[in-house]
Amino acid sequence: MKIAFTLCSNNYFAQALLLGQSFLLHNPGFEFYVGLIDEKSEQINYNQFNINILPIAQIEPDILDLALKYNIVELNTAVKPHYFLHFIEKFNAKVVIYLDPDIYVYQNFKPLEDYLEIDDILLTPHILKPIPIDRKTPFENDFLNFGLYNLGFIALKVNNNTINMLNWWKQRTYQFGYHNLAKGLFVDQLWVNLVPILFGKCKIINHPGYNIGPWNLHERFLSIKNDSYFVNNDFQLYFYHFSNYNPANSSKIHTVFTRYDFENRPDLVNIYADYTKLLVNNNFFELKKIPCFYAGQPLLNYHH
Repeated sequence: MKIAFTLCSNNYFAQALLLGQSFLLHNPGFEFYVGLIDEKSEQINYNQFNINILPIAQIEPDILDLALKYNIVELNTAVKPHYFLHFIEKFNAKVVIYLDPDIYVYQNFKPLEDYLEIDDILLTPHILKPIPIDRKTPFENDFLNFGLYNLGFIALKVNNNTINMLNWWKQRTYQFGYHNLAKGLFVDQLWVNLVPILFGKCKIINHPGYNIGPWNLHERFLSIKNDSYFVNNDFQLYFYHFSNYNPANSSKIHTVFTRYDFENRPDLVNIYADYTKLLVNNNFFELKKIPCFYAGQPLLNYHH
């Protein structure tokens, strides 16, 4: 069995639906799961697009303790290795791919499966080329703080090496999965800097069509040929990461980064406009208002 999955609370379900729909369109040989880091809501129809829903409480009996320890972003990332291990142990998965919910898929992932014939773990660096010193963000030091690899994507084939890596990773995300840069901690992501050294058999993907996002726009430009997106004219776009994009403020590519907007990057206007339309059609503005059970007062009332 081959499994792809994402993790989100109900307020990100519109993005997760689009990810699942786009992924299965191009990769029908996979099962797709949404790991729901929340309790189910009556406001959501979960039976859409052949997507499977796996609430965290069904696989993690200590979820309330974790939720009291971590904020919602820390919690969503801390359980990522646990989901990998669950798919391996309970579903006998042989290939498992994780994607952030705000990713959209444009091509079949057969090249990634080919990489896994040779290597055990696939990672995408935030950047492949130097960034100019121009006092704009992001700059290279950001990746020294937040991680060399963007953990919006990680793929692996199942063997002893990757199971050892997942157990090592889970121990750290469960104990030290905080956002505390002063202590060298950034949720699940910073630990993975060590994975190529400690576990080997890692493929660091240098194809610019994988995981293009606001952090690497200085080196990647979009164009359209034969109704398909290409990066830097020659590389097919496999997936785009719409990280920190807010459709309510659709003039900005990213809510924090300052280097690019739609005026100086007109090549990005169409892809963001299309994604915005899909989000709106999938009830983005209604769903984002749903409070997460594991964040704040509902959890405290339940726990006590």
